[in-house]
Amino acid sequence: MAEKNLYIGIDLNQNYALLSYFTESMTEPETVSTIAGSEIYQIPLLLYKKKGIGQWYFGQDAKSLAKDENGICLDDFYEKAFLGESVEIEDMSYEAKDLLAVFLRKILMLPRRLSGEMKITSMGITISNLNAKTTAVLREVMKKIGIEKEQFFMIDHKESFYYY
Repeated sequence: MAEKNLYIGIDLNQNYALLSYFTESMTEPETVSTIAGSEIYQIPLLLYKKKGIGQWYFGQDAKSLAKDENGICLDDFYEKAFLGESVEIEDMSYEAKDLLAVFLRKILMLPRRLSGEMKITSMGITISNLNAKTTAVLREVMKKIGIEKEQFFMIDHKESFYYY
């Protein structure tokens, strides 16, 4: 059976991500909720790492685990990614753009869990401030997660509003 083509839209800011997807077998796009049966579509832009192991949680799971002292919850990697900064976790230094890549890789698995094996054909990312620096960082992050530059495009919130 051939892989389905997957079209993704991500609205990204320092607080949350919103992910919608579409395949040819659908009549209209669907927005993903990480809470089963819920209409809460904003995925908190959070990562949680358990101490001593390389297990990462994201979104609502990270928010729930934030109070747990057996790990660390990260909520500022978005801004730091675009500033070229690093984050210290358990005596290790992580580039913030690598943490953004971890978050995006995790949310990009959501539509595939719902609809089976699919290949990302096209992906649009909307952020508030699109400039040369944010564009370069997003291109690098996409490359890290296996998305080629021909597969995605970026627009800012103003342009996205005009399309809407």
